[in-house]
Amino acid sequence: MTVYAGTDPAAVGAALAPLLLAGPVLRNHAFVTPYHRLLPAGHGPQHAQQPLTVSRSGLVDHITEPTAEGIAALMGAAGMVQLRSIGAAVNDTPPTAMAYSHRTQNFSLMAATTPALRDGLDERWEQLHSHLNGLYLSFETRIGRRELNDAFPGPVLDRLIALKAYYDPEHLFDNNFALPSVPFPY
Repeated sequence: MTVYAGTDPAAVGAALAPLLLAGPVLRNHAFVTPYHRLLPAGHGPQHAQQPLTVSRSGLVDHITEPTAEGIAALMGAAGMVQLRSIGAAVNDTPPTAMAYSHRTQNFSLMAATTPALRDGLDERWEQLHSHLNGLYLSFETRIGRRELNDAFPGPVLDRLIALKAYYDPEHLFDNNFALPSVPFPY
């Protein structure tokens, strides 16, 4: 699925034309829709019962041959692999403007699997890791030091830790990527 933010047919055609040259088109449908219809909110309770509860996230500057081979290898160990286009206007924001500081990458990669297949996914992910440049934390289920450093590079993590110490010294907000109370060496 590809999304273009705009309604001018000529601009849409020009923006999407390179994608049609990337390989065989299996289904080609285009329509104008408001964002809330593209990703509707379920408004139901979340019970975390989706079977693909192990996910890995990485950001990619460019799709090189080794990166493409690593992504292809993931498909044998993951129930789902997504490569999303990012960049463009996202990269117009200075890296220190907010917690999401990744402003040079062009793609977001996510792979998900079941807990029983975690080891296979992690093995292939480690082989790919050197080709990644950061991560988007909402698609990552590991919460270790490396993941914090990948999500929040250097000064951004230091600033977040300082804000956390000031505004949340009791650690009321500690879900997902819980920040440490004091900086740690990188």
